[in-house]
Amino acid sequence: SFILLWQKLANPSCFPVKNIKISGDLTYVKQSHLQQIILPFIAKGFFRLDSQGLKEQILHIPWIANVSIKRFWPDTLAVSFITKKPVAFIGQYGLLDEQGNIFIPDNRGSITLDLPIFESPVGQQKYLLQTYTALNSMFAPLNLKIKLLKLVDQQYWYLKLNNGLSVYLSRSQPYIQLERLIDVYSDVIASKVSMVDYVDLRYVHG
Repeated sequence: SFILLWQKLANPSCFPVKNIKISGDLTYVKQSHLQQIILPFIAKGFFRLDSQGLKEQILHIPWIANVSIKRFWPDTLAVSFITKKPVAFIGQYGLLDEQGNIFIPDNRGSITLDLPIFESPVGQQKYLLQTYTALNSMFAPLNLKIKLLKLVDQQYWYLKLNNGLSVYLSRSQPYIQLERLIDVYSDVIASKVSMVDYVDLRYVHG
């Protein structure tokens, strides 16, 4: 009868999950952590496995942006995930992803990433990311990178470059002002970087 058949299907020993295939970037996600989450779910067997519940549990791992869960008859579970791509450090422990969202990694103490540092008022991180992307691309022809970007008192930008040079820009016209710096950088500043503490472009004659 149908009831007996369902009882048989619902019995985890009848159709156990024997293979788990995990695919994704394991640089910052521990396979052992994933297995700890998955094992209680597969204990219910192939047919009773709660794929949505498992997906939600895995998405609680801070580094994971997206996850796909598929079952392959008769005994295989495939879990594939995509990790967030960090673009900057922000706050005391935070990382900023490509969408401008802050996440707090659970292994923050062991992270060594070559990323810029952002400092801004709360809620301004997407604005900082947008500004950083534009300003940093302007520095690229000079082989320079922004190491620190700070929005100070909502008034002006403070940048620290990878060669040690500090730059001040007004909030209203940072791109126009930076073009002026880039125009003269190779001829006027490049050979004197060690002698220059900062360049202030917030004024007409900066």
